[in-house]
Amino acid sequence: MQERHLRWNINEMKILLTIILLLSSSVVYCASPIENHHEEYADGASIVIDPSDIIAGNPIKNGVSYGFSTEVDPTFLCKNSIANCKIESAYLSQPLANAPSGTFINENGEHAIYKTNVTGIGYSLEVKVGDNFVGLNSTDKLEIPLVDTNKVWFEFKIIFVYTGETIPSGNHNITGPEIDPAGTLGFARLYADTQGSLYNTNIPILTYGDDIIVTTPSCEVASDKEFTLDLGEHNMNEFSAVGQTVGKADMQINLKCKNGTVVSAVMTDQSNPGNTSDTLSLTESSTAKGIGIQFFNDNNANPIKYGPDSIASEQSNKWYIATADKDDDLIDVNLTAKYVRTGDIKAGDASGIASVTFIYE
Repeated sequence: MQERHLRWNINEMKILLTIILLLSSSVVYCASPIENHHEEYADGASIVIDPSDIIAGNPIKNGVSYGFSTEVDPTFLCKNSIANCKIESAYLSQPLANAPSGTFINENGEHAIYKTNVTGIGYSLEVKVGDNFVGLNSTDKLEIPLVDTNKVWFEFKIIFVYTGETIPSGNHNITGPEIDPAGTLGFARLYADTQGSLYNTNIPILTYGDDIIVTTPSCEVASDKEFTLDLGEHNMNEFSAVGQTVGKADMQINLKCKNGTVVSAVMTDQSNPGNTSDTLSLTESSTAKGIGIQFFNDNNANPIKYGPDSIASEQSNKWYIATADKDDDLIDVNLTAKYVRTGDIKAGDASGIASVTFIYE
C-alpha cells in the first residue's frame, strides 16, 4: 500500500491581553484669560481579557481608568493678571475626529463608544456630577459642575469596552483618536468658557507615547510550522483487526512562551472540520479504504480527539500542554502519528491533513 504525505499546519493564536494604562493631559494655550493649570493623570488599570466575554458593547472587566484634579491644583485657573476673569462653563466633549461606533447603558446612563487604535477595544467616558458619575452619550456634552468661577476641577473615568471585532495579539501602544490639527492623540477634550463664551480654552485628555501598552502573554512557534510525516508502506495483513495501529512518525513543535502563559491546544481535521472523533479522515484524493490516522501526545496511550479550529477557552477536545514559569520558557510539544484500521481494508494511498491551534490563556 502506498502512503501519501500527511501535511501539518500550525496556526498560532494568542488570546490573553493585559492593558496597562497611564493617561495625561497636555498644556495647549489659547487666547483666553484662563490658563491650563493642571496636568491630568489617570490611575493605571490592569486588564485581563477573557475571550468568552468578548461581546460588542460590554465593558471590559476592571477596564476603568480614573482621572481627577483638585481645588488646590485645578485643571483650569483664571490668570492672576486678569482682574475680571470669570469661568461661565466647563465641559467634556466627544473626540472631534472619531464618530461613535456604538453605545452601551449602565447605571450612569447611555454611553457613546469610540474606537481606539487597537482593533476590538473601544472606550467611553464618565464625569462626576454631584455624587454620581454621568456617561458621555453620542449627542450631548458633559457639563462639569462649577463650584468656583475662577477655577475648575473635576473627576472623570475612561471605560474600556469590547467593540466585537477580533482583538489582535502582540504588543500595542493604545491611544485615542487624533483630535487636533497638530496630530495630538487623545480620548476627549476638556473645555472652559469665559465672558459669554468670547474666550474658549480647551485641552485634550492625552496619553504619553508608550504609557498605554497592550501586552499579550503568549508563545511563538520556535520550530517549523509545517510538517510532512512519512508513515511508510505497509501490507494489508499488518492490520489484523479494527483498531489495530501500524506505522509510526514523530514530530516535535517547540514553543517559546512568556511567563505565566497557560498553553493548551486543539487539533482539527481539515478534511472534515466537524470531526470530533479520535481518527483523522483521509483526503478525497486517497484511494485506500478502511484506514484512518491517529495522533498521540507525549506517549499517551489514548489518541487525541479532534475539535473545531477555534480559540475559545471553553472548547471541545482541547488538551492542556503546560504553563510557562519564566519568560522565554521553552515548551516542547511531542506528537506521534499512526495508521489505524477502521473497517474493511482496500489497498491504496492514504493521506490526511490536520492542524493544531494553540490556545494561550
